[in-house]
Amino acid sequence: MTKLEFLKELGTHLPSMASEDKKKVLDYYAELIDDYTEDGLSVDDAIEKMGGVDTIANSIKNEIAQKKRNGFISSLSKTAFVSLCTLLGIGAFAGGVVLICLSVSCFAFGLSAIALIPTGIAFFFKGAFAAGFFTVGGAFVLAGLSLALAVSVFLLFKYCRAFRRWLLKSGKECDDK
Repeated sequence: MTKLEFLKELGTHLPSMASEDKKKVLDYYAELIDDYTEDGLSVDDAIEKMGGVDTIANSIKNEIAQKKRNGFISSLSKTAFVSLCTLLGIGAFAGGVVLICLSVSCFAFGLSAIALIPTGIAFFFKGAFAAGFFTVGGAFVLAGLSLALAVSVFLLFKYCRAFRRWLLKSGKECDDK
């Protein structure tokens, strides 16, 4: 088989390729055959060393299919990442509003607890022991709620920051691809 016969046959095995890409592939293999023949091999030996027309055509087709899959997955993963960030951004805004509401509630419960303790003590001095116990008990319940909310707000804030760092890191990795 001559070099031209090989290139013509290889070209017929790649009908789905764009003409520019096919020309580049054929030029590459023509150059490769020339290199092998300069090293002392015959054209048939050079073709055999490369693997033959069918093997070369199949490897080119597989490489093209792999590039298409990778390009699709890459664009799909970027699209999915942007969509996820948009949804999470909306969720983060809502989460921020919730954190503000929880903080205000925590502050209100704490102030209520502080205000109820002197009220309960005043009830004790007036002789209304039951009302005093309920008022001081309510103050401790509100103080406990205030403390629980403060811890919850702190933990939510901490995990939101960690999640934000993870998103930023993931975004950079997605851009690098």
